Amino acid sequence: MKKFDLVVLIAALLTGCGGEKKDDKSDPMIERADEAIVAMIKKIGVLNETLGQIEDKESAEKHKPEVETILSEIETLKEQIDVLGNGLTDEGKKKNKERHGDEINGAWNDLTAHVSRLEKSPHGAEVAAMIIASLKK
Repeated sequence: MKKFDLVVLIAALLTGCGGEKKDDKSDPMIERADEAIVAMIKKIGVLNETLGQIEDKESAEKHKPEVETILSEIETLKEQIDVLGNGLTDEGKKKNKERHGDEINGAWNDLTAHVSRLEKSPHGAEVAAMIIASLKK
């Protein structure tokens, strides 16, 4: 997986939402943004579990529709995070990074390892390409 894609998505997750919103520390959007980030982390975990089950051509074909569905759900969550993240202060972004940074980095490190493994194998290259294309959106 290209490092740029990973960095862009992590930056969007860490700075795109959560924390304090300007002039309204009790805004329900903050809670919704935080929930969206947690949902994203969990969904990436599901993707990682699924990718971990791809060992040969048969399992790659079996799990390909599931991977497509998960990627669609991740894209929807990213769009929600982008919308909810408008108007954050630098302090809010910092708090968001402190709150979720380790979890996001761990999930993405696992995903990067799976994609790298799949890119190098004849049975997983198509799945890896599908993931990379989805992350570029």
